[in-house]
Amino acid sequence: MAAKKSKKVANALIYALIYIIVGILFCIFRGAVAVWCVYALGVLLIVQGVLDMVNRRLVQGILEAVIGVLAIVFAAAITKYAIIVLGVILLVWAVLRLFDNSRKTGLTLLYIVGAAVIGVLMIINAFAVLDWFFLVIGILLIVEGILCLIPASARK
Repeated sequence: MAAKKSKKVANALIYALIYIIVGILFCIFRGAVAVWCVYALGVLLIVQGVLDMVNRRLVQGILEAVIGVLAIVFAAAITKYAIIVLGVILLVWAVLRLFDNSRKTGLTLLYIVGAAVIGVLMIINAFAVLDWFFLVIGILLIVEGILCLIPASARK
């Protein structure tokens, strides 16, 4: 019984440290994290393409490998345009939601206007919004890691 409890405490400590480390990395590198994710996606697509070619799915494998190479070569552009597209989608959603026939409370209106402002900011300056996004996510991960440390240290 004590071994199970100590294993749970050790796992909680490991998760807390991972949250904190990833949060610090997000705060330090911010927008570069999204580009790294596109690089990782490109590498995974290349590996999947090679595996498909080995398994005699030649056309699918070549297509995956080519898309993987393009993702690696154009990672920054892919990230920027993906943010702009998400900004347009968010702005359109906010405008449609603003003009629908449902009743809106003050908090709902604030939410819709906030979404529209974020959508416009994503369109105007994609990487600045991305930097703020990853900074906020990093801070939240650090806080989550600290909160995970408290019960884990109390269980010892």
